[in-house]
Amino acid sequence: MKRIICFLITALLLFSGCNNTLTAETSGQTEMDETNGSSTFTIAGELLTSQSIFVSGNQLFFHDNGYLSYLNFETGKTFVMCPDPLCLHGGDKKVDSECRAITFDDGHESVLVDGNEIWFTAWSYKKRSDGMHDRVLQLRMMDLKTMDLKIYLEDNTIIFREFWRYDGKTYLSYPNQITDEQGRVSYNGGNICRLEKNGKLTVVLESSDNHPYWSIVNVDESGLYVLSSDGVYRTDEEFSYLEPVDEGYSGEIMNGYTYYLEKTDEKQTAKGDTADVEIEEEFSLLDTSATVYRLMRRKLDGNSEPEELYKPVFGMNHTLAMNPKFFYLDHKRGLVYLIPLELSHQGSLLWEEDDPMTMQQMNITKPILTNIYSLTNGKLIELNPDTGETRVVLSDTGSDIVNLFGVKDGKVLAEFKLYNADELIRLKQSGENMSSSMDYRWKGSMELNID
Repeated sequence: MKRIICFLITALLLFSGCNNTLTAETSGQTEMDETNGSSTFTIAGELLTSQSIFVSGNQLFFHDNGYLSYLNFETGKTFVMCPDPLCLHGGDKKVDSECRAITFDDGHESVLVDGNEIWFTAWSYKKRSDGMHDRVLQLRMMDLKTMDLKIYLEDNTIIFREFWRYDGKTYLSYPNQITDEQGRVSYNGGNICRLEKNGKLTVVLESSDNHPYWSIVNVDESGLYVLSSDGVYRTDEEFSYLEPVDEGYSGEIMNGYTYYLEKTDEKQTAKGDTADVEIEEEFSLLDTSATVYRLMRRKLDGNSEPEELYKPVFGMNHTLAMNPKFFYLDHKRGLVYLIPLELSHQGSLLWEEDDPMTMQQMNITKPILTNIYSLTNGKLIELNPDTGETRVVLSDTGSDIVNLFGVKDGKVLAEFKLYNADELIRLKQSGENMSSSMDYRWKGSMELNID
């Protein structure tokens, strides 16, 4: 059960405003040369990409029910990133609240951590003279040492959510503003813009009919990689050229390869227990199945065929996480950690009674049978993609990994789903608020079984 606890820090936050509507200036380049690039590219640091959930050290940063929060993997506790120990975080008047952690997120906001700086998007409400409020989207940066806050961008028309940090600079995916003959304004595509020190935006990679949007996806010894609708291109830190390297990008890049999951036509099935009494079959969980995925990689040379690395892999089945990840690339060691699909029956529970009011509203008059399954047998696999060697580094934990955040210092950082039937039944009997699907999840860490 998550507990929201306020930071016991008394630093004040410093705000700096900006105009409500932004216009991005071009860097002077109007057309990109699709040609071979320079071989003298030097990596200037790690490319950091904004995400709905961002892992940094032993902490996980995310937007939680309208607040910028973080979870400590060691304790499993969630904290609101508000430095005021007396703050009530808005209470019933969140729109007028001055709580520094309120973001009014709608489920799509982003966050990243760069050293001692946490960058994140947040909504804000500006009070008008008539007492009503205008809703604006902001890009903010909080200093994790001083807890000072600075607002870099503010816009009440354009929604920007994807942004990056590289070499001490901030880049955003920012839509084009189009005004038609009738004066109507619309937005489409996505330029890559660099945020300047004066708060203005400079377009460094402009979208077009052929490239309706751009995203920065990776950096290695060969250059920066950017993505559009027709594939991946290599460029430099000045975005001075575009070299096509992959027409079918759909995953993550490591050491000159794209890694991705591919859905197959295969399925795994598992049969559950049956009941000796008549049950509500519509609400009961009986037999189950899961689609098999396979881990693939493709060399970024524009013409290589993809190769299968591992099958079966757990994919987009039975998960409630937003944008879940089922494999993790360890760039330093050149290894892949993946979640195998090993569907198995673990036990069952017959719900003889539940909330009477809910049962009456749903017209439930018979018991509900819930079969409990494991999706992975609690396993995590370490794979060397160059040799094909694998080893099990986590197994028989009583919980499935349903969202893999990372592997660090001999631990896996993830969202887990409990499948131990006895423990699930114990939690239910102890009064834990659980639905008839017995879906109990938490975010945390586990030690790997590594010698």
